[in-house]
Amino acid sequence: MKTNHQILIFSGLLSVVAFGSCGGDNRADDARALLDSAKTCLDEGHYQTAIQITGKIDSVYPELTALRREAMPVKAMAIEKLTMEEIVSADSLLALSSAAADSLSGLFVHVAPAYAGGNGYIVAKS
Repeated sequence: MKTNHQILIFSGLLSVVAFGSCGGDNRADDARALLDSAKTCLDEGHYQTAIQITGKIDSVYPELTALRREAMPVKAMAIEKLTMEEIVSADSLLALSSAAADSLSGLFVHVAPAYAGGNGYIVAKS
């Protein structure tokens, strides 16, 4: 689900790209504005939007290598912070799932493997 802030940033991004393609003189300024926007998104915690904006800089302004190089750490930091958020979320879900599995463990029994090196299996208690 996109927030209003993300929609506003992405709309601005598209307008800068659309108008920037009309004139060649201010392409560097347009790309700089996008990079500043990506940095703002990163600072405000809108990591996915920052990643999208830096990707747009790469695809729309391939000739501006210095600016694209400057955008690389912004994209890397956004990816790292987004990943950390997802890890926290996954960790919470894992804890809930583990608690649910532990609460059901009394209903099952482990059957030893029939051969060496096997894992055995788990069945419901009778």
